[in-house]
Amino acid sequence: MNGRSLKIKKGRVGRVGAIAECTFLESVRDRTLSVPVLLAGLMIGGALFTRTLSLGQQAKLLQDFGLAGICFFSDVLVILAVTATLARGVDRGTVFPILTRPVPRGELILGKYGGVLAVVVLNIVAVLAGLHVALFLIGAGGSSGILWAAALSVVEVAVVGSLAVLFSVTCSPVVAMVFAGLMMFIGHATADVRELAARIGEPWAQTIGELFYYTLPNLEIFDVRAAAVHGYPIDSGYLIWAFLYGILYAAVVLWVAIWIFGRRDLA
Repeated sequence: MNGRSLKIKKGRVGRVGAIAECTFLESVRDRTLSVPVLLAGLMIGGALFTRTLSLGQQAKLLQDFGLAGICFFSDVLVILAVTATLARGVDRGTVFPILTRPVPRGELILGKYGGVLAVVVLNIVAVLAGLHVALFLIGAGGSSGILWAAALSVVEVAVVGSLAVLFSVTCSPVVAMVFAGLMMFIGHATADVRELAARIGEPWAQTIGELFYYTLPNLEIFDVRAAAVHGYPIDSGYLIWAFLYGILYAAVVLWVAIWIFGRRDLA
């Protein structure tokens, strides 16, 4: 990031865009696209080596593997990328030259977050393209369910990425990575925790279960893989709710992260 790019792009949107662009290019240079390219290659190879299965079994296997890979690797990638570009930058002081432009701290957060998110979305598109190539090779077509499942994976990544940002501005890089990873796994079990608390039957357990359920991210909302793979229709109302939930949750977490970072002593 150099001063000239920020001077040319005046205004809040311009500065955020400049930071996002530089973050995107830095992440691409770090070869973050290698994992999705490998995953896409595995799916194409799998299409060629599963000829013994029926067409329906092949298609379901590839779709399930591809969508699961998109979900898991995208979450891991956004955690690694955010902690690398933000937590490490704060820890090593490499963000200080940007903040002396001056660039408000909130714009730095949004720019870094936007740049990382763009890279992860590009990764998801790459894997999705590989999945469709694999389906084409076996003579099967894609479905709108696959596209909706991938779109919800993008929203999930936005939520996980916002949590990684929050931990990155409050913890060291390693701790931020660990906490964000824990939140990723816990986010897929919040409903189970709530159910377990209800089975215990104690008021304190139910209170904790409800607290976890409504404060921690419920990432299972974004998992429509089973419906997509088996060709079941996905309710439009459910999709709208999932998108709104993810966007609002990520926005709130980012607001908290910006508030904390704005009051943090970086000296």
